[in-house]
Amino acid sequence: MKKQHTRIFDLKEVGFNDLDGNFTAVNFDQKDFGNALFKNAQSIEMDAFAKAIHGDGKAELNEIVEAELTPLVQGMYQHRVAQAIIETIKKIK
Repeated sequence: MKKQHTRIFDLKEVGFNDLDGNFTAVNFDQKDFGNALFKNAQSIEMDAFAKAIHGDGKAELNEIVEAELTPLVQGMYQHRVAQAIIETIKKIK
């Protein structure tokens, strides 16, 4: 049986490249971010993800959480911040 790759989402890795190509980190308060996800969670998996983010700033990302997280952040944050989160998710695949 093949072991699945563990994917870890880390808030410290979220950022974007500006027009000059310089990386700009998006600084989140992990407790605020975790609480926002928890309040909007639609699954047990997202509950667990939100609790881990709240406590540690990083959490294991699975397909269920990814499917729920992507549209959630698009509604919670401005375009550039939402895209930074989505790009971070894509990088850890």
